[in-house]
Amino acid sequence: MFKLSEPKQALFLTLAEFYKHPDEGFYNELKSGSLFKQIDGYIKEAGFTCCKYQWPTYFMDFQSFKQEFVRCFVGLNEASAIPVESIYKKWTNDESAQTIIAGQKGYLMGDAAVHIHYLLEKFQITIPPQFQQKPDHLTILLELLCFFMDNIGAEEVYQFLSEHFDWLPEFYDKLNKIKADEVFILITRVLMDTIEWTMDEYRTYIY
Repeated sequence: MFKLSEPKQALFLTLAEFYKHPDEGFYNELKSGSLFKQIDGYIKEAGFTCCKYQWPTYFMDFQSFKQEFVRCFVGLNEASAIPVESIYKKWTNDESAQTIIAGQKGYLMGDAAVHIHYLLEKFQITIPPQFQQKPDHLTILLELLCFFMDNIGAEEVYQFLSEHFDWLPEFYDKLNKIKADEVFILITRVLMDTIEWTMDEYRTYIY
């Protein structure tokens, strides 16, 4: 669906994989260090050379890693850091909304999700069933960003970055608060840096 014509897009799509339910193939690439080498390579090719990351060298077994993913990103019966934009923003900014959750955080399918759903329909993009009730999941946002980088103008890409990734610092803080595994904390730090670098790059196209 997406062209990997640019290393920054390959980087975003690789980072997006960390927020999907892990399979054994992903885990093996992670444990072997090959995923981290890919990320370092994409960062270098994209010209994002101001940061060097110290990647983890120890990993729990696959079953424990899956359990940690669920604890951090799904949150069954315990605190979690769900990687969905609506959770971190007021459910709606519509002052006429007749619902008690209108000005509250922590709910799915808020304004952000409605906007992403509109964009997916506009560009006729189908997403997997597991994301239908959370179209503003971080994985979908990153894949949609890569699509936009190939198909819309710089000003629109910059606006998308500004509007739909400004919640990442709060998400990152929540990962630290729940003491998520270091790989999830670090990869989110890399993602935040990459978003910032990309916004700086697009800003030069616009101004």
